[in-house]
Order: sequence, then structure tokens, then C-alpha cells
Amino acid sequence: MILAITAIKARSVALAGFGLDSLIEIGASAVVVWELSSTGESRQRRALRLIAYAFIALAVYLLVQSTWVLASGHRAAHSPAGIGWTAITAAVMFALAAGKARTGAALGNLVQGWPRRTRAAG
Repeated sequence: MILAITAIKARSVALAGFGLDSLIEIGASAVVVWELSSTGESRQRRALRLIAYAFIALAVYLLVQSTWVLASGHRAAHSPAGIGWTAITAAVMFALAAGKARTGAALGNLVQGWPRRTRAAG
């Protein structure tokens, strides 16, 4: 909510995009929890597709909004609250992403993290 309010006040596409990305990350985490509640390759593929569609939708939104902003010459206002909130959430998100990737790799789960690559013996 804080990011949405600051994005609207500053009329900032970047802040709105970051806020939407945060919502997508929460949704992706819910998909991961859902995916972990059962096993199966088809369920993993479905989970990966859901996450991918959310990020594709975000990319389309940012492309359209950014094009409009560039074409209209719009300049967003400065937002110290938006800058501070973005810095804090970025640090937390990077830490959580690293933990999620480590956990996923340890579990060999493609949705949570990249699988570990092991060298072939010999």
C-alpha cells in the first residue's frame, strides 16, 4: 500500500512497476507453497507457467506505461518515501531470493531455485 500511494503521488511508472513486482513475488511465493504441497512434473510446469505469466504481464504493463511516459514527456516527481521504501524492500527481497534459491537447490526443486549442477564422475 505504501508503494502504491507514493507511486500515485509521484505519478511514477517505476514505483508502480516495483510495487506490482512485489505483488507478483508474493503471488509467486504462494504458487511455490502450493506446488510444494504435492509432487509431480506437471504440477511443477504449471507452477512455473503461472509465475512466468505474471512476469510477462508486468513486462507488458511496464512497456506500455514507459512508452506513454517517453512519448508524452512526463516527468515523475521526487519521492523520498518511495526511494526509502524501495531501498528497504529491495534489500529484503534480495535476501529472501537468495534464501529461496538455496532452499530450492537443496531440495532439487525447479520452482524454488536452480538445481545444483553436479560433475559427472570420472
